[in-house]
Amino acid sequence: MAAKTTVAIGDTHGELDKLTSLMDHVRRFLGDAAFTEASFVFLGDYVDRGPDSRGVIDYVRGLRNCVALMGNHEDMLIDAYVGDDAESWMSDYGDATCGSFGVGHVKEIPQSYVAWMSARPYYHHDGLRTFVHAGIDRRLGDVQQQPEEVLIWIRDRFLKDRSRRGGFVVHGHTPVTTGVPELCGNRLNLDTGAVYGGFLSAAVFDDTDEKPTHFVTHTGLVEAFRR
Repeated sequence: MAAKTTVAIGDTHGELDKLTSLMDHVRRFLGDAAFTEASFVFLGDYVDRGPDSRGVIDYVRGLRNCVALMGNHEDMLIDAYVGDDAESWMSDYGDATCGSFGVGHVKEIPQSYVAWMSARPYYHHDGLRTFVHAGIDRRLGDVQQQPEEVLIWIRDRFLKDRSRRGGFVVHGHTPVTTGVPELCGNRLNLDTGAVYGGFLSAAVFDDTDEKPTHFVTHTGLVEAFRR
């Protein structure tokens, strides 16, 4: 039996052109049959900063075998939509994100999109690794013990922790300065700064090892990881 393929995709931030290009290259790399059978895990942050938040959500919603996780930017948009103080989000992200929906204010974004964002899970575990937007606090153990705020916001404590408690974690949230995925002994960071002019990156996994076999970018670059 062929190994099961899982593809994880980093922070997209409205970069629909890079997303469609990335997925085309992933399909070419895997082949049509394997692409159709693969599972996809998106690490959150579909909205804000980039030009087409709505288009990214529409694309992700149209995929089969797909898990789309909650990111901190979805969480902020939801808070702005349902809360009484939307002006902070509007001043930081409103023009680009609302513009992609053809509206002038967060309260005018179609409710179906906000409902979809609100339903995003905070983590996904496939038996070998945990996928989450920002990371985990390893002092707390497994991902099930983590507050939701940690899963979408944590940075330094997680990034500096070299322990294996909580297992191997695939995450985004903190753009890497090298422009390529950061593979460590206990985690993989797939936020390669797509919205800042960098790559949009994906990691390809099988079910024989927790670490990836390859990564693919929106430019077509494919590189093998050394396990």
